[in-house]
Amino acid sequence: MKRAGESGGAAPLAEQPTSPGPTVEAGKTVSALFILYVKDQAASTAFYRAVLGRPPRLDVPGMTEFGLGDQARLGLMPEAGIRQLLGDALPDPARANGVPRSELYLSVPDPAECHRRALAAGATELSPVARRGWGDDAGYSLDPDGHVLAFARRAQERVLPLLKRSRGKRNWGWR
Repeated sequence: MKRAGESGGAAPLAEQPTSPGPTVEAGKTVSALFILYVKDQAASTAFYRAVLGRPPRLDVPGMTEFGLGDQARLGLMPEAGIRQLLGDALPDPARANGVPRSELYLSVPDPAECHRRALAAGATELSPVARRGWGDDAGYSLDPDGHVLAFARRAQERVLPLLKRSRGKRNWGWR
């Protein structure tokens, strides 16, 4: 029997990680939950239900979650909930109402249709779907809580010519 510190074999149980679930390996993420702080959970849930075209996977007081593919979820948490959870360790998110605090950039098969649904559900258009300098067709809006919402699709036929033309320049179309 080898002792801890001797070469060969696995470390004794006492030295093994004690995490009950999956661990994050270098460069690998098990899944991602992106949480937006919202003023009114019910109103934001109705908005994202209409925009995403599906019901939430979880909808309980204090948290709503929508699936965004196999490994990602969108969470909606009331501003008051995060204040209750973290207290004064976090500035009050309600003080930033109307100021964009995040961007949710979703790659979808039909960005124009998703953008249209967002506008119909109450989003404010920032920019219609258009070809962007980085090779995506993307449209931008603000959700009712002021978060930037983008729907995009990679324009494959444009990527290689854009990269060749830029030749190392970092001009992605922003002004």
